Amino acid sequence: MPMIAAAKIDRVWQVLLRHAGKQRTPHFLLHDNSLAPLRQALRHLGNLQDGLRTVHIAGSKGKGSTALYLESLLISHGYRVATFTSPHLQHWRERFRICGEPVAERALLDAVHRVQEAVDDGAFVDEPRFFDLLTAIAVTLFAACKPDWTLFETGVGGRFDATNVVRPALCVITRIELEHRDVLGDSIAEIATQKAGIIKPGIPVVCAALMRDAYQVVAREAQDAGAALLCAGRDFEYQSVRKGTAIQRVTYRGQNAVTFDLAATAPALVENAALALAAYENLCLAARADAVSAAFARALPARCELLPGAPAILIDAAHTSASFGALHDALRAIPHRRVHFLVACSSERHLHELVAGLGDTARRVVTTVADPDYTVPPGRLAQVLRHAHPHLEVAACVELAPALGEATRGLGENDLLCVTGSTYLAGRARALLSEQADSALNAAPAVP
Repeated sequence: MPMIAAAKIDRVWQVLLRHAGKQRTPHFLLHDNSLAPLRQALRHLGNLQDGLRTVHIAGSKGKGSTALYLESLLISHGYRVATFTSPHLQHWRERFRICGEPVAERALLDAVHRVQEAVDDGAFVDEPRFFDLLTAIAVTLFAACKPDWTLFETGVGGRFDATNVVRPALCVITRIELEHRDVLGDSIAEIATQKAGIIKPGIPVVCAALMRDAYQVVAREAQDAGAALLCAGRDFEYQSVRKGTAIQRVTYRGQNAVTFDLAATAPALVENAALALAAYENLCLAARADAVSAAFARALPARCELLPGAPAILIDAAHTSASFGALHDALRAIPHRRVHFLVACSSERHLHELVAGLGDTARRVVTTVADPDYTVPPGRLAQVLRHAHPHLEVAACVELAPALGEATRGLGENDLLCVTGSTYLAGRARALLSEQADSALNAAPAVP
């Protein structure tokens, strides 16, 4: 069956989604032969991944932020960079970034058609999986763009993740927590074993400060592979002080010492920025103070992002226990009287983490739809919230625009609205708020 029925960018995404299937476990079965179909397809395409200079990033928390910070560092130093991350916020083209911007539609469609030809030629021995196809598209696209560096963020795990077909110049492992337990394992050590699977013989590894069980696994994997392991707190260190609501002054000491201002509300982002800087240094690249400052001067979208203007709105893609902890740290740094929430949940798997994550912080919650294809019904989410937190005022609204209006209703002076629970909600709300701000600006009378 052809993968693509029409050369329309949004149509391509809908066809790709059909390869994801509705059942999680069959799609994400992990075993020694998981990568064989993709490897065969890439051989058919000419093993283009072998010609890319790549940094491979795995972890439970912070890998996307670390990838974006490293991308920004490389760009600010004059390098041409291609970045593959997931999920996206507003449009699936964001998963494929060239020099910090979503790839052009024409270039993406060209890569899709090349992968389509491989599918038609029988390059995949089995029905191709969703993330296999995305990875093959990324490899094909990036090879055509001829970047100086490519950055690949893993999807799930690492050892059997589709991105583990790359041959990296450096591996980065961010914080490891209990997540995707239905696939990766029930303990920190088991999950770390999957993350550490990206480590390659002789290729250096930069890692965050890990829990003991996770560190032991990563250290053993690195030793067995003859890979140098550089750890936060031992081989490089950092500390920060808050300069304002959304700025942190960071002092970093690694191969060099540098101080910079990080545009970030959440303290957890400091570690991701330091990991990116350590990765940059360990690519044997010289970091300039002015370029480092420029790289970290802009806030990352939907990572505890405080939008300008009134009312105060914080957008965050938190959906796990650890990310909700980081969110609450950020909330404590923002002056507010009460916090109202607009929330959605993309999966039953994260439902109870979201409900527990709101804790006693919320005063009022509006539930809505995260993504039309994958979402917990707002009514069910509202019911679970009312049961867990009887003190809450909870409303459910399917459509996002009315939900946003309901969430902002009754916000008083110094109150804060927090949009969270789903990456897709963060992206959709961010886009809608931007449209509303543009409309208000265009409607404003001209100043004589």
